[in-house]
Amino acid sequence: MVIRVRQSQMVEHSNAVIIRRGYEAFASADSSALMSLITEDAVWHSPGNNLLSGDYQGVVAILGYFAKFATLSQGKFQVTVQDVFANDNRAVVLTRDTATRNGRTLSWEGGVIFQLQTGRLQEAWAFNLNQSLVDAFWS
Repeated sequence: MVIRVRQSQMVEHSNAVIIRRGYEAFASADSSALMSLITEDAVWHSPGNNLLSGDYQGVVAILGYFAKFATLSQGKFQVTVQDVFANDNRAVVLTRDTATRNGRTLSWEGGVIFQLQTGRLQEAWAFNLNQSLVDAFWS
């Protein structure tokens, strides 16, 4: 799994730094680092109608959701963080995701809206700009 994180030249909000740290931990499969960034009762909402869709409640379920990407793509899932916008309570990440599955490769635009509580993920809403294409790929 590979995640490319483009570094900003400006001083970023502390929540943007935390989000980038989370994507780096995801890329390196550092579950300890990820756990430290997620509240125990956090919820992750994954859109669509596919093998990844649904609501994941709690840090263990969310880490399991992340592991599904590696499993379903045979380790060939990549996220490139394009932009991170943040304030004291929220962050928005725009990404380009690429995965290979069953001999097919797909690249798509998407992102996540994060609700943060004292620097930790409380709730997340993932989105894909072409959900029907993503659904067909992960189904």
